[in-house]
Amino acid sequence: MPKIYVNSSDGYCYIENGPFDNDFALYRDATASAGRNYNSYIGDPIVARKYDPSQYTMQRVLMVFDTSGIVSMPSSVTLNLYGAPFETWPATAYYSKPVVIKSSGDIDLTPYNLTVDDYSAADGWISGSSWAGHVTDYSSVADAPASWVSSSYNTITLNAAARADMVSLDEFEIMLVNYDYDYLNVDPPSPGTWGHAKASSPFYLNEWGNSNGGDAVRAYLDYTPESRVYVGPAGKLIINSKLTII
Repeated sequence: MPKIYVNSSDGYCYIENGPFDNDFALYRDATASAGRNYNSYIGDPIVARKYDPSQYTMQRVLMVFDTSGIVSMPSSVTLNLYGAPFETWPATAYYSKPVVIKSSGDIDLTPYNLTVDDYSAADGWISGSSWAGHVTDYSSVADAPASWVSSSYNTITLNAAARADMVSLDEFEIMLVNYDYDYLNVDPPSPGTWGHAKASSPFYLNEWGNSNGGDAVRAYLDYTPESRVYVGPAGKLIINSKLTII
């Protein structure tokens, strides 16, 4: 199946370590993050956590893919994320499924174009309540893998809304968020440890050490083109092309 690799604007926006004290809503509903990063020492997770009564970490991952070459709606699409190792805690013990949603940000295909404003770039973003029924979901929590693995790819199946946008949009932007706490707007348990991180950790294109991996650890979309066959002039078959009726 054809693959479309992620653009080098991939990365994450984050707020962490107590700038808003003991107020989950100020972390979760901020319109801009405290920072953004394209790389790090180790794969930073898609995460919502409270690790003491007054400190939270919220991180959302953003990616963009060049889908300008797709002319008809794919019959299936998966997002494939190479799992980065966790520094001091096992991936499976603290794993929580991420969801993929549509991003309305401006990261586009210009390299290194992620900004702190992309933290709130969920299409349909609202504050103060669950995003269910408001944002444009590209996957459900059931589409994520049952466990998160390191040193291999983790696959998330994308839905019909994503497949349709891959045709209509030349720049296909996505956001990955923690489902249990961030997406559903639920304050994580306290006091917390890494056990409340509920994280899933991918490598980024510009990840520290990625020079040794290249495309071998790069996120990509894997899709099955819809097969369309038309009978053209002189009985010639036209396969997987746009049909213009005049």
